[in-house]
Formats: sequence, C-alpha cells, structure tokens
Amino acid sequence: MKYAWLLLFLIACTASEQPPKEQLQSNTIEKPKQTPSFPPYLLPSPLQIRILFNSLETFHNDWLLPTDVVASLNQNTHYALALGMYSADLAYALHFKQTQKSVKLLKTLEELCHQLHLEGVFTQKLLDRIDKNKENTDSLTKIATKVYSQVQERLQQSGMSYLKDFILFGGWIESLYIGTKGWQETKNKVLKEKIAEQKLYLKVIRKRLEQNPEGTKLVTLYLNKLDEAFSPIEVRYSGKAQIKKIGNLIVVENKNTFHIPEGAMQTIAEVITDVRENLLKQSL
Repeated sequence: MKYAWLLLFLIACTASEQPPKEQLQSNTIEKPKQTPSFPPYLLPSPLQIRILFNSLETFHNDWLLPTDVVASLNQNTHYALALGMYSADLAYALHFKQTQKSVKLLKTLEELCHQLHLEGVFTQKLLDRIDKNKENTDSLTKIATKVYSQVQERLQQSGMSYLKDFILFGGWIESLYIGTKGWQETKNKVLKEKIAEQKLYLKVIRKRLEQNPEGTKLVTLYLNKLDEAFSPIEVRYSGKAQIKKIGNLIVVENKNTFHIPEGAMQTIAEVITDVRENLLKQSL
C-alpha cells in the first residue's frame, strides 16, 4: 500500500464554478475577471505536509528558502507563492524538530500575511503563544496549522481566493525541491517513487492554474518545463485512488506503480531546482 503525497490530497475535487464578483482588497495587483471556486480543504496544512519528509534522513538548513527573499517581493502572486514555499519549509523544519528555525519561519509567514493585508491571522495572543511554545515542536505544529487555516479564510473573505492556487503551487514546488535534494543525497527508492507520483498531480495543478485568470504566466513559464521533465515516467494504473483519514491526516491511497527510466529523476531534480530558483524573480 502506498500513500500519495498529501500536497494534493483531494485531486478529485477540481471542477470549477463561476464565482461571485468580489472586491479585491489589494493595491499591488488588479482584480481577476473570474476566480474559479475550489473547496478550501484542497490546501494542506504544515501538519499534513510533514508526512512528505518521512523518507528523508537529515535536516539541511541550506535547503530552505532564505527568509530575506521576502523583502524583494512586490506582487501579491509572489507573496502567495512564498507563503506556500515557506509553509513547506516550516513543515520540513518541524519534522526534524528544528524549533528555532520553525519560529523564524512563522515570523516570515507573519510578514507575508501583513503584505497581503490578511489582518487577524497573527494576533498578539498568537504571537505570545509562539513565544511561550518556541521549544515545543508539537505546539508549534498546531500553531502553524491554525495559521494556514486562517490564511485560507482571510483570502476568501478579502476577495483574493485566486491566490490559493499560487500558495498550492509554491508549496508543491518547495516540497518537491526538498524531496529531490533528499533523493540526490540518499537515492532512497521510496522517495524516488513519491517524486515520480507527482506526474499525476502535475495534471491537476495545470488544470487549476489554467482555470485561474492570474495563472496563465505560471503555466507558460513553468508548467510546460515540468510536463516535459516528467514525461518519460510511465504510470501503471492498478485501480482508483481512495481518500482516507488516518488520525489527523488525510491521505490518498493507491496501488499505482511507476516505470522510471535511467536519468529521468536527475532531470526532474534539475528542472525543479531551476523553477524554484526563478519562481519569485520573474514578473507574474
């Protein structure tokens, strides 16, 4: 039995609807003409992302996105991509019980929420709670999960729900970056298969971004490269995926297998690194 990466743990729920007209509360990007409506639970919390790193053996601080990158951003889409990326980094740090790094990443998420005018996410009460529990990984994980949930709610309320897809893509890329770095270090077979499995979910990401009026540039700049990198992988289907809840985690259970040609994984790793390095630099 194999579990799919949880970053896209409900891939069946991808049908779009015509959204109500919403007033965009931001002065850095124009309101999109249409915003497809997707169930909010499609966005994972850091607690749910943590299972992605079970096959990794050691923590590498240099695999994380530098926190000073935030100061160079000036677009809402970039802030949203960064929210996803730093949330994945936070999950990685929490998985390896890196409490000081986790607190620093939470502070980075606070700054990104401020830039997006998502008031009420990081209240003084929450900041005090972070300070009180800064050496407690379990408590920090619960805090991070609450923050992620609050971000989703505030985006919906402020008419910026289209940014959820950018958070999703940013988190997916960062998780894959860490995963491919781990595979390059360990050549772990389980991790290799998890990475190969992303070919299935890449199709879902493409569909979401193509239906998002603000996602066109992401498709043009990055999705085509990713499709080409994953194209040599052969998926051998063995039945429908089943969505299950195990404890606090939602997982996609399947029995698919993957034929991974020689050199394909290295190509994927190189493309993921290239996308990750340019994602916050190019105008969207």
